[in-house]
Amino acid sequence: MAYEVKIDDQIYRVEVEEDAGAYQIKVGDRVYWVDVAQPQPYFYSLIINGHSYEVDISPQNDQRDILVEGKAFHTEVYDETRKPLLSKKKLEFLEGEQKIVSSMPGKVISILAQPGHQVKKGTGVIVIQAMKMENEIKAPKDGEIKEIRVTEGKTIEAGEVLLVIA
Repeated sequence: MAYEVKIDDQIYRVEVEEDAGAYQIKVGDRVYWVDVAQPQPYFYSLIINGHSYEVDISPQNDQRDILVEGKAFHTEVYDETRKPLLSKKKLEFLEGEQKIVSSMPGKVISILAQPGHQVKKGTGVIVIQAMKMENEIKAPKDGEIKEIRVTEGKTIEAGEVLLVIA
């Protein structure tokens, strides 16, 4: 899966591939082999090309504040398949009924909203575990949850509809 990552004013194209339980991460011409453990939510222990790092990540939508070995970074991370949508005013154009789809394969860890619930834009609705990381899927707009199409513990594919909001 490919991502666009912005750190300060620099933009990087990052490709991530799982390989035998570890990850091959390409940033430009450089390749990193990464082993990941998540002992606590938002806290990761990484071994990158044989060197150990502790990483604390505070996610907020597509933005993340990352603390690595005492050094702080503010980042924006976009899945390249979603980037064309984001250029249209950060999804503010969404009107009517919307199907929320998974941008990656993974496993449904938690369902945070139920049909009939009113949610605000940015409210977490489902948590997906992918690549040993928990990703909270947020409501793209204010609305009512009309339908949940997955269950906790279900393995999902990229592009699978998770829920419907109107």
